[in-house]
Amino acid sequence: MALPSTPLEAAWDFPGRRTAERISDLDTDPVKLTHLDSGVIHKLGVWRSTAICGNDITSSCLYVTAIAAFYAGPYAPIALALVAAVLFLFRNIYAEVGTALPLNGGAYNVLLNTTTKGQASAAACLTILSYIATAVISAHAAMSYAHNLYADLNVF
Repeated sequence: MALPSTPLEAAWDFPGRRTAERISDLDTDPVKLTHLDSGVIHKLGVWRSTAICGNDITSSCLYVTAIAAFYAGPYAPIALALVAAVLFLFRNIYAEVGTALPLNGGAYNVLLNTTTKGQASAAACLTILSYIATAVISAHAAMSYAHNLYADLNVF
């Protein structure tokens, strides 16, 4: 491979068959900017979006309750009371973060503003894994419930 005459003309080789090259045919027309607070049309509405958020929050609480009851047995109410007490102590922090950073992104957005981008990215990856695990658990619970209604239905 011949050496490029300038660094901008370099084509960098990656493992496998992929390469990255400098893009030279970008459009030079000005970009139209819109303000974030410009009248965005809300498609879901207040009731539907509140229902979705409420479902997300309460489903986690219900899963944790069932798991705690399984492992802690008769001591599950004590374990859940301890969790509620700890969350109660952190309520002001949650309120402060929610008002200081009213953007989407949750843990990633908070960590991006307080730590390094690598740590924030790691938290984002773990959050995605958590959502995937929640989807799998939800699907299993739904199929188990449906199996109780219709015994001929295969859970798997």
